[in-house]
Order: sequence, then C-alpha cells, then structure tokens
Amino acid sequence: MGLDVPIEHHPYFLPRDKDRADIPTSKNGTKPYFLFVGRLEYIKGVQNLIEVFRSRPEFNLKIAGDGAYRPDLELSAKGCPNIEFLGRLTQDQLADNYKSAVAVIVPSICYETFGIIIIEAFSYQTPVIVNDLGALPEVVEDSNGGFIYRTEEELLDAMNKLVADPNLRAEMGNNGYRAYLKEWNEEPHLNRYFRLIDSIKNRNITGSDQ
Repeated sequence: MGLDVPIEHHPYFLPRDKDRADIPTSKNGTKPYFLFVGRLEYIKGVQNLIEVFRSRPEFNLKIAGDGAYRPDLELSAKGCPNIEFLGRLTQDQLADNYKSAVAVIVPSICYETFGIIIIEAFSYQTPVIVNDLGALPEVVEDSNGGFIYRTEEELLDAMNKLVADPNLRAEMGNNGYRAYLKEWNEEPHLNRYFRLIDSIKNRNITGSDQ
C-alpha cells in the first residue's frame, strides 16, 4: 500500500502465569487418553475422531468444550464409553487434563489462523497430533512437538507410537515446551515488540541527521 515501514511477524503467545511444567501428572483414569479442547462446531473436525475411537476402545478420548454441534457429536458417540464429553472447563480444570493426556488432538477441517490449543498443550509439556491443514502443521514443524496426519491411518499410527513409547511422548512434549519458552510466551513476544520500536526510533533518528 506504499507504506515504507518495517513489517515483522510476531507470533501469538500465552502468558506464563505459573510454571505449568511443574504441575504433577496424575493417572486421571486407568486407560491412556487423548484430549480435544475447543468449540464444538462442525469445522473443528471432532466428528472425524468418533469412529477412530469407536474402533480403538483401549484408548479414551476426552472432549473439553461446548458448542452448537455438541448434541450431534454426543449422538454419534452413543455406545462408546471410551468417549467422554467434559463440557466447559476453567483453565485450572483443564490443567490436569492437558498434563495427563498422551497428546492433544487438533482435527480442524478449517484453516485455523494459528492454533492456540497447540501452544497451550506445549506449555504443559504435552505433545500434539494435528490435521495437515492451514497453520497447524507449521507450528508442529517449527517445534518438533508432535505429529501431523493426513489420513485416519496416519492418525492411528501417531496415537499408537505415543502410547507405546513413553520416551517419545516425553521427548516431543519437551520439544514443544522448549519452543513455547523460546517463541510463544510473553517474554519473547515483548522483546520482539520493543526491538521493533527501537529499530524504528533509530531509523528515524538516522534519517533526521541526514
């Protein structure tokens, strides 16, 4: 648009209100479980997880959130005791669910602008499994904090690997957490912001001297 100004990308961030990595992991049930967090709308893709978990009763799926599509999802999940709808949860209530999950699944079938849930999972040292669409895979590729899937078979393969190999789960969770500390909390965000202000100020001072 003819604006002669610096343009920088500043990623989204979450505040470090407490050290979430220190929250102890609880069993939170007898079977390994995966977690979805978000609005229950068709575009979020939760419906595509129902049949996956129907075929794998040894794994639990916990669904945190609410929305207009919830009744349809509950109807689809009828007869699946391994699928649990948690409803709306506070951040404190979510904490243990995040920390104790094998992974957070983000199955969105729309083009998410970033994927806040991904870095929220990372802040608890929990890996993610995301659908290969929009910005979601970029966050995983930048962090090496989880898996990207394109098909149901790839989703199941990622789930199986994380359940079978706790060391892999821990490694990916730690990768995500380190990326969160480096890129996606308020400290690096504000550092980038103030550096940009300084660069503009210095450019203006240099320009005025000329």
